Amino acid sequence: MLLKSDSSWQEYGHLNGTILAFFADIDGAARLCLWFALNRNLNIISDIIARPFFGFEKPIWTKDGGSVIIKSMPDNGFNSFSKTGHNQNSSNSKPKVFTTMGNTVEEKEKNQQSWVNIYRADIVMIDIETEASTILSSGLRPVGMALANDGEHIVFTSCLGEEKKNTQQNVFDLWISPLKTKERHGEQQCIAERIRMNYGMSFSWSHNDQSIYYSTTGPLSDGSLWLVDLASSNQKRLYEQKDISFGRDYEGPFPMSNGAILMVANGDLWCYFSLTGHIEKFTLPRERKVTAILPEGNQSGTNVIVQTSDPAEALDGFWRVNYTTGETEKIVED
Repeated sequence: MLLKSDSSWQEYGHLNGTILAFFADIDGAARLCLWFALNRNLNIISDIIARPFFGFEKPIWTKDGGSVIIKSMPDNGFNSFSKTGHNQNSSNSKPKVFTTMGNTVEEKEKNQQSWVNIYRADIVMIDIETEASTILSSGLRPVGMALANDGEHIVFTSCLGEEKKNTQQNVFDLWISPLKTKERHGEQQCIAERIRMNYGMSFSWSHNDQSIYYSTTGPLSDGSLWLVDLASSNQKRLYEQKDISFGRDYEGPFPMSNGAILMVANGDLWCYFSLTGHIEKFTLPRERKVTAILPEGNQSGTNVIVQTSDPAEALDGFWRVNYTTGETEKIVED
């Protein structure tokens, strides 16, 4: 089929590399589309209107590759921007007159927090064969989402808005929901409340799926590394360092299978060793700045690839770092 779309974004491949899932603007509404590499077919999946909020937000494939998880427009159609409906160019349309008056202090404060409703959405899982959908979350304002390593649960943040007036510090609750219907009890579970983050994305699953690691971000945050135990919902601050913020707006810490937690802060690679509770900093040669972490393979080794930048020499590249010995190896730089 020929896809007539105003725009498309955030492709994400099927686990075996044969299907590409992405969002496309179809008649003014974001839709989930699949491209099949084997027969080069392109299909719009389901009539559900997708509701991604960031340009880099991807559809999430389930572990078996049979379904895709996305945010969708709530059942009440909250803030739907579809082109269907009233024709503004109709010759019978008449101008409307509105009368306004000053808001009370209470109304003004309420309006200042109304922006948070842009995040209103359901989280749905869509079967790519039958197009049947399962609601995993509803009634919240989900932002960041992450699938467990075993594929059985999804964890996500829900935005509560600004912590205090004029602080620009957002706070989020952390929620979890199972994917399998037989395990569901009709409820999503809140596992941590009022976490300080800028964009609700600074979290990640532990390698064994028994806990969630997160770092705080924002003007009122401590920039520390935290852990939420899923069995008890207990929160624990693992590490805090004065004048260093481990918070990253768009990504969480990187847990490794051996219990090490990798982070980027102040242009350096940091490693928190959960077994001993101590932290080490790794600085690259000639003061190169670490800008991103790219764990190798299944995150079971002691090597990690980091993206680097050297402003003085105008060089960008990739290095391999052994976070147990501190050995570094240049992969490429240009």
